[in-house]
Amino acid sequence: MKKITTLLFTVLLSTAAMSQTAEEVLNKFYAATGGKTAWDSVDTYTLTRSFVANAPTDYEMEVNVSTANGEMSRRKSIMKRDFFYVVDGNDGWLKIPMGSMDKNVRYTVKDLSSEEKANMQREIKDGVLPLIDSDKKGFKSTFEGYKNYQGKMLAKVTLTRGDD
Repeated sequence: MKKITTLLFTVLLSTAAMSQTAEEVLNKFYAATGGKTAWDSVDTYTLTRSFVANAPTDYEMEVNVSTANGEMSRRKSIMKRDFFYVVDGNDGWLKIPMGSMDKNVRYTVKDLSSEEKANMQREIKDGVLPLIDSDKKGFKSTFEGYKNYQGKMLAKVTLTRGDD
């Protein structure tokens, strides 16, 4: 199988609830967090992340998604400058800050590449958990075993999207 993307995801499980297959791990996770119906009912969400490597490439990111409207905006703050990636239906653009940091910010706007737009549109459809219906999204899930992490047992599930 030709690998296009490999995603690693660990699911918190109690020792008593250990499973043997990726599908069992995922089903137990959904059940423990309200079920697939609860996850499907999420229409909007916001994620915030910080990426810190103690280098100029450190950044903050905020992602706002409306699954109902097919809209997503991602703000990346790098060196106190905000870059905006936006997808609204079939349209997608990037706002790039221009000029010096001590003046009012002006932006240059350019269209996202079809690949960038497709990736963001997939994120909108995947929602908070890309593992839900992973097989229908073209992923093969594999249970990789258990690992003790900070005193808790985790199940490692690998998702692979690729050609046979």
